[in-house]
Amino acid sequence: MTTTPLPPLSRDLMYRAIVHEIRTPLTIIAGFSELLEDGTAGELTTRQKLYLEQIRGRSEDIELLIRNALDYARLQNGYLTLAREALTPAFLLSRQSEAFEAIAAARGVDLSFRAAPKLPDVIADPRRLGQIFDNLITNALKATPPGGSIVLGASPGAGEVAFAISDTGPGIAPDRLPRLLDPDEPETGLGLVIARHLIEAHGGTLSVVSECGTGTTFTFTLPAGRR
Repeated sequence: MTTTPLPPLSRDLMYRAIVHEIRTPLTIIAGFSELLEDGTAGELTTRQKLYLEQIRGRSEDIELLIRNALDYARLQNGYLTLAREALTPAFLLSRQSEAFEAIAAARGVDLSFRAAPKLPDVIADPRRLGQIFDNLITNALKATPPGGSIVLGASPGAGEVAFAISDTGPGIAPDRLPRLLDPDEPETGLGLVIARHLIEAHGGTLSVVSECGTGTTFTFTLPAGRR
């Protein structure tokens, strides 16, 4: 009996295949979780509701990991395209604050935003910009303990607008800062690396400053446009 070897898959196709296979059971988990929440299988106890919240939370974390892995493959292969348009910084911060308000409140974290007056619009892909904010704010929420705070900010620059996400977490050790956005850094997930690549694809930059015991601020810039 002879066998014919299968042609090798490209890295992008491999990622897509893995994503598809993982999303199928993940969808089933989400479906059964919703049935339990709706009381279809009977009334839940307080402890059962708490466990169910953990299941849903971890499922959402896995979904984010899947999206990040797929986007990382696209970035590596140059398949990512941007649909740019003019966007208002204050509106962007308001929308992101609203999107994470309930999550922050549930964790006992105060989330607010401050935008400098009369900022110019930025030229960016709204979906990819939302992904940048999602990754950076999610990272800040993970680092910020109950009773802490996160502030989203926007300020003008020379032909650009600078967005900042500041938290009052434990901070990052100085020796880790240079490697924080390195995809080979084992302690760093893909979220920050993807955010950096998306920002650079827009013509901006991502930087981080941190002080142990005080907190961390990630700042990224985007080209300004005309109103």
